[in-house]
Amino acid sequence: MAQPSSLRQQLVRNRPLVLAGLILLPVEAASTTSLFLWYRFFEAPVPAALVATAFCTLQVTLLLLAAQPLKSSTHRWLLAGASVLFTLTLLANVGNAYLHAHGVLPADRLAPAMGFGLDARTFTVATAWFSGGAIPAVGLICWSALAQHLRNERDRAADQRDALRAALHALSVGDNRDGAA
Repeated sequence: MAQPSSLRQQLVRNRPLVLAGLILLPVEAASTTSLFLWYRFFEAPVPAALVATAFCTLQVTLLLLAAQPLKSSTHRWLLAGASVLFTLTLLANVGNAYLHAHGVLPADRLAPAMGFGLDARTFTVATAWFSGGAIPAVGLICWSALAQHLRNERDRAADQRDALRAALHALSVGDNRDGAA
């Protein structure tokens, strides 16, 4: 009887998935923190922490479920849910970036120095959008790429199983012919 593979063997075999998870862990931690800070405007600390954690957990779950072989209508619902969560995470990050930058960011000096031709307020808003939106946007791209990788791995494993079944079937048919002769 074959022994179950060790944890080390499983980690090596799933290295791309493990690395992607380790890379995306800080992204989700940053998003959870930002959502917590944002929801503190609306909730007491414990509910705000629970809402922030739920948002990120649901977003990751929805994106991983999108990698599964489900009906197209289910995929549309999953992507719609992920879009809602992504939009709210983006707004929380941008809002937090703006609130932090307002009064701290020397926009009146930076805007002309960087050559954008923007007034201080517009510069602050624009940098809040870029600063707050970068991590959720790139995180979504990474999660989508991971979902595609999982789909490809699932399809590759199915192809290997089909090839093995076909080879075993061909061998058994060949054995039956040899035995009949």
